[in-house]
Amino acid sequence: MTIDAEPADTRKHHLGFVLSYKLPKYIRSTTLRAALVKNPALILDDAVNESPKAKRYCQTFKKIMRIRKQHKTRLWLINFRGHEIYWPVRWLVGKRSTIIFDQLISPYDAWINERKTFKEKSLLARLVYRVEKAIMADADHLITDSSDQAQYYAELYQVPVEKFTVIRGSVDESMFSPDAPPKKYDFAEPFVIFTYGTFIPLHGMELILPVAEMLKDLPVRFMIAGGKGKKLADFLETRETRGLTNISHVAWINFTELPSYMRGAGLCLGGPFGDSRQAKRVITGKALQFLACECPTLIGSTGETREIFEDKKNCLMVELGSPRAIADAIQWAFHHQDQLPAIARQGRLTYEKYYSMAVLTLNLNKFIDSVLKDPDKI
Repeated sequence: MTIDAEPADTRKHHLGFVLSYKLPKYIRSTTLRAALVKNPALILDDAVNESPKAKRYCQTFKKIMRIRKQHKTRLWLINFRGHEIYWPVRWLVGKRSTIIFDQLISPYDAWINERKTFKEKSLLARLVYRVEKAIMADADHLITDSSDQAQYYAELYQVPVEKFTVIRGSVDESMFSPDAPPKKYDFAEPFVIFTYGTFIPLHGMELILPVAEMLKDLPVRFMIAGGKGKKLADFLETRETRGLTNISHVAWINFTELPSYMRGAGLCLGGPFGDSRQAKRVITGKALQFLACECPTLIGSTGETREIFEDKKNCLMVELGSPRAIADAIQWAFHHQDQLPAIARQGRLTYEKYYSMAVLTLNLNKFIDSVLKDPDKI
Protein backbone atom coordinates (compact mmCIF):
# COMPACT_ATOMS: atom_id res chain seq x y z
CA MET A 1 0.00 0.00 0.00
CA THR A 2 1.38 3.38 -1.03
CA ILE A 3 0.50 6.80 0.28
CA ASP A 4 0.11 9.52 -2.31
CA ALA A 5 2.04 12.71 -1.73
CA GLU A 6 -0.05 15.58 -0.46
CA PRO A 7 -1.20 17.85 -3.28
CA ALA A 8 0.24 21.33 -3.52
CA ASP A 9 -1.65 24.01 -1.61
CA THR A 10 -4.15 25.29 -4.16
CA ARG A 11 -6.57 26.91 -1.74
CA LYS A 12 -7.63 30.45 -2.44
CA HIS A 13 -7.00 33.19 0.07
CA HIS A 14 -9.55 35.84 0.93
CA LEU A 15 -8.40 39.45 0.65
CA GLY A 16 -10.50 42.21 2.14
CA PHE A 17 -10.49 45.18 -0.23
CA VAL A 18 -11.17 48.24 1.92
CA LEU A 19 -12.20 51.65 0.66
CA SER A 20 -14.10 54.48 2.31
CA TYR A 21 -13.58 57.48 0.06
CA LYS A 22 -15.81 60.19 -1.37
CA LEU A 23 -15.00 58.84 -4.85
CA PRO A 24 -15.63 55.07 -4.64
CA LYS A 25 -14.53 54.65 -8.27
CA TYR A 26 -11.30 56.63 -7.97
CA ILE A 27 -8.87 55.36 -10.61
CA ARG A 28 -6.20 54.18 -8.16
CA SER A 29 -8.58 51.82 -6.37
CA THR A 30 -10.37 50.61 -9.50
CA THR A 31 -7.09 49.69 -11.23
CA LEU A 32 -5.76 47.91 -8.14
CA ARG A 33 -8.98 45.96 -7.85
CA ALA A 34 -8.98 45.04 -11.55
CA ALA A 35 -5.47 43.68 -11.11
CA LEU A 36 -6.26 41.68 -7.97
CA VAL A 37 -9.28 40.04 -9.58
CA LYS A 38 -6.87 38.37 -12.01
CA ASN A 39 -4.85 36.71 -9.25
CA PRO A 40 -5.88 33.00 -9.23
CA ALA A 41 -4.80 32.67 -5.60
CA LEU A 42 -7.27 35.28 -4.34
CA ILE A 43 -10.94 35.68 -3.56
CA LEU A 44 -11.65 39.38 -3.32
CA ASP A 45 -14.10 40.52 -0.65
CA ASP A 46 -15.21 44.11 -1.18
CA ALA A 47 -15.56 46.43 1.80
CA VAL A 48 -16.14 49.44 -0.42
CA ASN A 49 -18.47 52.32 0.31
CA GLU A 50 -21.34 53.19 -2.00
CA SER A 51 -22.15 56.69 -0.75
CA PRO A 52 -19.73 59.64 -1.01
CA LYS A 53 -21.19 61.14 2.18
CA ALA A 54 -20.27 60.57 5.82
CA LYS A 55 -22.29 57.35 6.01
CA ARG A 56 -19.60 55.79 3.81
CA TYR A 57 -17.65 54.91 6.95
CA CYS A 58 -20.52 52.87 8.40
CA GLN A 59 -20.98 51.14 5.05
CA THR A 60 -17.34 50.10 4.96
CA PHE A 61 -17.16 48.98 8.59
CA LYS A 62 -20.33 46.86 8.29
CA LYS A 63 -18.89 45.10 5.26
CA ILE A 64 -15.62 44.44 7.09
CA MET A 65 -17.49 42.83 10.00
CA ARG A 66 -19.52 40.69 7.62
CA ILE A 67 -16.38 39.55 5.77
CA ARG A 68 -14.66 38.70 9.04
CA LYS A 69 -17.63 36.69 10.23
CA GLN A 70 -18.09 34.77 6.98
CA HIS A 71 -14.48 34.08 6.01
CA LYS A 72 -12.25 34.90 8.99
CA THR A 73 -10.22 36.95 6.51
CA ARG A 74 -6.71 37.84 7.67
CA LEU A 75 -5.34 39.72 4.64
CA TRP A 76 -6.53 43.27 3.99
CA LEU A 77 -5.71 46.08 1.58
CA ILE A 78 -6.66 49.58 2.75
CA ASN A 79 -6.87 51.77 -0.32
CA PHE A 80 -5.98 55.37 -1.11
CA ARG A 81 -6.99 57.97 1.48
CA GLY A 82 -7.49 55.33 4.13
CA HIS A 83 -5.74 57.26 6.89
CA GLU A 84 -8.93 58.29 8.70
CA ILE A 85 -10.23 54.71 8.83
CA TYR A 86 -6.97 52.88 9.51
CA TRP A 87 -7.24 52.47 13.26
CA PRO A 88 -10.92 51.43 13.31
CA VAL A 89 -10.08 48.88 10.61
CA ARG A 90 -7.11 47.58 12.58
CA TRP A 91 -9.34 47.18 15.62
CA LEU A 92 -11.99 45.35 13.58
CA VAL A 93 -9.63 42.93 11.83
CA GLY A 94 -7.32 42.31 14.77
CA LYS A 95 -3.60 42.52 15.31
CA ARG A 96 -3.01 39.08 13.81
CA SER A 97 -4.34 40.20 10.44
CA THR A 98 -1.97 41.46 7.75
CA ILE A 99 -2.71 44.96 6.45
CA ILE A 100 -1.37 46.35 3.19
CA PHE A 101 -1.73 50.13 3.20
CA ASP A 102 -1.70 52.29 0.08
CA GLN A 103 0.36 55.38 0.96
CA LEU A 104 -0.35 57.08 -2.37
CA ILE A 105 -0.42 60.47 -0.70
CA SER A 106 0.33 61.85 2.75
CA PRO A 107 -2.30 64.07 4.42
CA TYR A 108 0.43 65.63 6.55
CA ASP A 109 2.61 66.39 3.53
CA ALA A 110 -0.36 67.71 1.55
CA TRP A 111 -1.71 69.97 4.30
CA ILE A 112 1.56 71.28 5.68
CA ASN A 113 4.11 71.21 2.85
CA GLU A 114 1.92 71.47 -0.26
CA ARG A 115 -1.17 73.53 0.47
CA LYS A 116 0.13 75.29 3.60
CA THR A 117 -3.24 74.70 5.27
CA PHE A 118 -1.62 74.48 8.70
CA LYS A 119 1.69 75.72 10.05
CA GLU A 120 4.33 73.04 10.51
CA LYS A 121 4.74 73.64 14.23
CA SER A 122 1.02 73.93 14.98
CA LEU A 123 -0.63 71.48 17.38
CA LEU A 124 -2.83 70.06 14.61
CA ALA A 125 0.16 69.54 12.30
CA ARG A 126 2.05 67.65 15.01
CA LEU A 127 -1.02 65.52 15.74
CA VAL A 128 -1.57 64.61 12.07
CA TYR A 129 2.12 63.73 11.73
CA ARG A 130 2.07 61.44 14.77
CA VAL A 131 -1.08 59.65 13.62
CA GLU A 132 0.33 59.10 10.15
CA LYS A 133 3.70 57.98 11.50
CA ALA A 134 1.93 55.45 13.73
CA ILE A 135 0.05 54.09 10.70
CA MET A 136 3.30 53.69 8.75
CA ALA A 137 4.82 51.81 11.68
CA ASP A 138 1.79 49.56 12.29
CA ALA A 139 0.92 48.54 8.72
CA ASP A 140 2.53 45.26 7.67
CA HIS A 141 3.20 46.39 4.12
CA LEU A 142 3.14 49.78 2.39
CA ILE A 143 2.64 50.49 -1.30
CA THR A 144 3.07 53.75 -3.19
CA ASP A 145 3.45 54.88 -6.80
CA SER A 146 7.12 55.83 -7.25
CA SER A 147 10.51 55.02 -5.77
CA ASP A 148 10.99 58.70 -4.90
CA GLN A 149 7.73 58.64 -2.94
CA ALA A 150 8.84 55.51 -1.07
CA GLN A 151 12.19 57.05 -0.16
CA TYR A 152 10.59 60.32 0.93
CA TYR A 153 7.95 58.68 3.13
CA ALA A 154 10.51 56.33 4.65
CA GLU A 155 12.64 59.29 5.72
CA LEU A 156 9.70 61.47 6.77
CA TYR A 157 8.09 58.81 8.97
CA GLN A 158 11.27 56.97 9.97
CA VAL A 159 10.25 53.55 8.65
CA PRO A 160 12.47 51.15 6.66
CA VAL A 161 12.23 51.85 2.93
CA GLU A 162 12.13 48.06 2.45
CA LYS A 163 8.63 48.16 3.89
CA PHE A 164 7.47 49.89 0.68
CA THR A 165 6.62 48.27 -2.64
CA VAL A 166 6.27 50.53 -5.67
CA ILE A 167 3.09 49.92 -7.67
CA ARG A 168 2.94 52.53 -10.40
CA GLY A 169 -0.42 53.92 -11.47
CA SER A 170 -2.39 53.16 -14.61
CA VAL A 171 -5.59 54.29 -16.34
CA ASP A 172 -8.92 52.95 -17.53
CA GLU A 173 -7.66 51.56 -20.82
CA SER A 174 -11.15 50.88 -22.12
CA MET A 175 -11.53 54.69 -22.31
CA PHE A 176 -8.06 56.16 -22.65
CA SER A 177 -6.60 54.76 -25.84
CA PRO A 178 -5.53 55.90 -29.33
CA ASP A 179 -8.92 54.69 -30.58
CA ALA A 180 -10.78 57.61 -28.96
CA PRO A 181 -12.35 59.85 -31.64
CA PRO A 182 -10.67 63.29 -31.76
CA LYS A 183 -12.83 66.27 -30.86
CA LYS A 184 -13.16 68.96 -33.51
CA TYR A 185 -12.46 72.26 -31.78
CA ASP A 186 -14.07 75.38 -33.25
CA PHE A 187 -11.39 77.87 -32.24
CA ALA A 188 -9.86 80.25 -34.75
CA GLU A 189 -6.41 79.16 -33.63
CA PRO A 190 -5.23 75.99 -35.42
CA PHE A 191 -3.20 74.60 -32.50
CA VAL A 192 -5.07 73.65 -29.31
CA ILE A 193 -3.29 72.99 -26.01
CA PHE A 194 -5.45 70.96 -23.63
CA THR A 195 -5.27 70.26 -19.93
CA TYR A 196 -7.53 69.83 -16.93
CA GLY A 197 -7.05 69.82 -13.19
CA THR A 198 -8.08 70.80 -9.70
CA PHE A 199 -5.55 73.65 -9.28
CA ILE A 200 -3.67 71.95 -6.47
CA PRO A 201 -0.06 73.17 -6.05
CA LEU A 202 1.72 70.31 -7.79
CA HIS A 203 -0.24 70.87 -11.03
CA GLY A 204 1.02 74.44 -11.38
CA MET A 205 -2.05 75.54 -13.32
CA GLU A 206 -1.35 79.19 -12.45
CA LEU A 207 1.80 79.00 -14.60
CA ILE A 208 -0.39 78.85 -17.68
CA LEU A 209 -1.24 82.53 -17.24
CA PRO A 210 2.27 83.92 -17.88
CA VAL A 211 2.81 81.24 -20.53
CA ALA A 212 -0.30 82.39 -22.41
CA GLU A 213 0.91 85.97 -22.13
CA MET A 214 4.31 85.05 -23.60
CA LEU A 215 2.62 83.26 -26.50
CA LYS A 216 -0.16 85.76 -27.21
CA ASP A 217 1.19 86.40 -30.73
CA LEU A 218 1.34 82.69 -31.58
CA PRO A 219 -1.87 81.20 -33.04
CA VAL A 220 -2.44 78.74 -30.21
CA ARG A 221 -5.44 78.27 -27.92
CA PHE A 222 -5.29 76.99 -24.33
CA MET A 223 -8.30 74.83 -23.48
CA ILE A 224 -8.54 74.28 -19.71
CA ALA A 225 -11.16 72.26 -17.86
CA GLY A 226 -11.96 71.79 -14.19
CA GLY A 227 -11.16 73.60 -10.99
CA LYS A 228 -13.28 75.29 -8.36
CA GLY A 229 -13.14 77.66 -5.44
CA LYS A 230 -10.83 80.58 -4.85
CA LYS A 231 -7.89 79.32 -6.90
CA LEU A 232 -10.04 78.99 -10.01
CA ALA A 233 -11.69 82.36 -9.35
CA ASP A 234 -8.25 83.99 -9.01
CA PHE A 235 -7.10 82.30 -12.22
CA LEU A 236 -10.09 83.53 -14.22
CA GLU A 237 -9.83 87.02 -12.74
CA THR A 238 -6.18 87.26 -13.74
CA ARG A 239 -7.05 86.01 -17.21
CA GLU A 240 -9.54 88.86 -17.59
CA THR A 241 -7.26 91.48 -16.02
CA ARG A 242 -4.42 90.63 -18.39
CA GLY A 243 -6.71 90.33 -21.39
CA LEU A 244 -5.61 86.79 -22.17
CA THR A 245 -8.10 85.95 -24.88
CA ASN A 246 -6.13 82.83 -25.86
CA ILE A 247 -7.30 80.89 -22.76
CA SER A 248 -10.69 79.15 -22.75
CA HIS A 249 -12.09 77.46 -19.66
CA VAL A 250 -14.93 75.03 -19.04
CA ALA A 251 -15.92 74.10 -15.53
CA TRP A 252 -16.84 70.51 -16.29
CA ILE A 253 -16.30 67.84 -18.93
CA ASN A 254 -17.96 64.46 -18.62
CA PHE A 255 -15.28 61.92 -17.79
CA THR A 256 -16.21 59.78 -20.77
CA GLU A 257 -15.62 62.74 -23.09
CA LEU A 258 -12.11 63.51 -21.86
CA PRO A 259 -10.32 61.17 -24.32
CA SER A 260 -11.86 63.03 -27.27
CA TYR A 261 -10.73 66.39 -25.91
CA MET A 262 -7.23 64.94 -25.51
CA ARG A 263 -7.09 63.34 -28.94
CA GLY A 264 -8.33 66.51 -30.64
CA ALA A 265 -5.59 68.71 -29.16
CA GLY A 266 -2.24 69.45 -30.74
CA LEU A 267 -0.50 69.18 -27.36
CA CYS A 268 -1.58 68.10 -23.86
CA LEU A 269 -0.16 69.57 -20.66
CA GLY A 270 0.40 66.65 -18.30
CA GLY A 271 2.67 68.22 -15.71
CA PRO A 272 3.37 68.30 -12.89
CA PHE A 273 4.59 71.86 -13.34
CA GLY A 274 4.42 73.22 -9.79
CA ASP A 275 7.72 73.54 -7.97
CA SER A 276 6.54 71.74 -4.83
CA ARG A 277 8.00 68.81 -2.90
CA GLN A 278 5.33 66.41 -4.06
CA ALA A 279 5.62 67.56 -7.68
CA LYS A 280 9.30 66.58 -7.67
CA ARG A 281 8.48 62.94 -6.91
CA VAL A 282 5.59 61.96 -9.17
CA ILE A 283 3.96 61.76 -12.56
CA THR A 284 0.34 62.93 -12.71
CA GLY A 285 -2.61 60.70 -13.48
CA LYS A 286 -3.69 62.97 -16.34
CA ALA A 287 -0.23 62.66 -17.92
CA LEU A 288 -0.73 58.88 -17.96
CA GLN A 289 -4.13 59.37 -19.61
CA PHE A 290 -2.61 61.61 -22.30
CA LEU A 291 0.18 59.13 -22.96
CA ALA A 292 -2.26 56.21 -23.09
CA CYS A 293 -4.29 58.13 -25.68
CA GLU A 294 -1.11 58.55 -27.74
CA CYS A 295 -1.22 62.35 -27.44
CA PRO A 296 1.86 64.58 -27.62
CA THR A 297 2.40 65.31 -23.93
CA LEU A 298 4.33 67.98 -22.05
CA ILE A 299 5.45 66.72 -18.65
CA GLY A 300 7.49 68.11 -15.77
CA SER A 301 10.99 66.89 -15.00
CA THR A 302 10.72 64.94 -11.73
CA GLY A 303 12.55 62.08 -10.09
CA GLU A 304 9.95 59.69 -11.52
CA THR A 305 9.78 61.12 -15.05
CA ARG A 306 13.54 61.61 -15.56
CA GLU A 307 14.00 57.91 -14.91
CA ILE A 308 11.66 56.94 -17.75
CA PHE A 309 11.17 59.81 -20.22
CA GLU A 310 13.39 61.73 -22.61
CA ASP A 311 12.68 65.17 -24.02
CA LYS A 312 11.59 65.18 -27.66
CA LYS A 313 11.73 61.38 -27.80
CA ASN A 314 8.66 60.13 -25.92
CA CYS A 315 7.40 63.46 -24.55
CA LEU A 316 8.31 67.11 -24.20
CA MET A 317 9.91 67.70 -20.81
CA VAL A 318 10.41 70.94 -18.88
CA GLU A 319 11.88 71.99 -15.56
CA LEU A 320 9.38 72.57 -12.77
CA GLY A 321 8.07 76.00 -11.86
CA SER A 322 9.26 77.70 -15.07
CA PRO A 323 6.71 79.50 -17.29
CA ARG A 324 9.55 80.30 -19.70
CA ALA A 325 10.42 76.62 -20.13
CA ILE A 326 6.76 75.72 -20.75
CA ALA A 327 6.37 78.55 -23.28
CA ASP A 328 9.54 77.48 -25.12
CA ALA A 329 8.33 73.86 -25.28
CA ILE A 330 4.94 74.89 -26.65
CA GLN A 331 6.60 77.14 -29.21
CA TRP A 332 8.83 74.26 -30.29
CA ALA A 333 5.80 71.96 -30.59
CA PHE A 334 3.94 74.52 -32.73
CA HIS A 335 6.87 74.87 -35.14
CA HIS A 336 7.59 71.12 -35.25
CA GLN A 337 4.10 69.66 -35.56
CA ASP A 338 5.36 67.12 -38.07
CA GLN A 339 7.47 65.51 -35.31
CA LEU A 340 4.71 65.29 -32.71
CA PRO A 341 3.03 62.06 -33.95
CA ALA A 342 6.30 60.12 -33.61
CA ILE A 343 6.86 61.54 -30.11
CA ALA A 344 3.28 60.65 -29.18
CA ARG A 345 3.76 57.10 -30.47
CA GLN A 346 6.89 56.65 -28.37
CA GLY A 347 4.99 58.09 -25.41
CA ARG A 348 2.32 55.43 -25.84
CA LEU A 349 4.96 52.68 -26.03
CA THR A 350 6.59 54.03 -22.87
CA TYR A 351 3.21 53.98 -21.14
CA GLU A 352 2.75 50.36 -22.17
CA LYS A 353 6.17 49.41 -20.79
CA TYR A 354 5.90 51.11 -17.40
CA TYR A 355 2.31 52.10 -16.60
CA SER A 356 -0.09 49.80 -18.46
CA MET A 357 -2.66 47.68 -16.67
CA ALA A 358 -0.69 44.62 -17.74
CA VAL A 359 2.38 45.92 -15.90
CA LEU A 360 0.38 47.01 -12.84
CA THR A 361 -1.29 43.59 -12.70
CA LEU A 362 2.03 41.77 -12.96
CA ASN A 363 3.75 43.87 -10.30
CA LEU A 364 0.87 43.96 -7.83
CA ASN A 365 0.19 40.22 -7.98
CA LYS A 366 3.89 39.40 -7.75
CA PHE A 367 3.91 41.40 -4.53
CA ILE A 368 0.70 39.76 -3.27
CA ASP A 369 2.09 36.31 -4.02
CA SER A 370 5.16 37.11 -1.91
CA VAL A 371 2.87 38.09 0.98
CA LEU A 372 0.90 34.86 0.62
CA LYS A 373 4.05 32.81 1.09
CA ASP A 374 4.00 33.54 4.80
CA PRO A 375 1.16 31.33 6.11
CA ASP A 376 1.52 32.65 9.66
CA LYS A 377 0.52 36.14 8.48
CA ILE A 378 -2.59 35.19 6.48
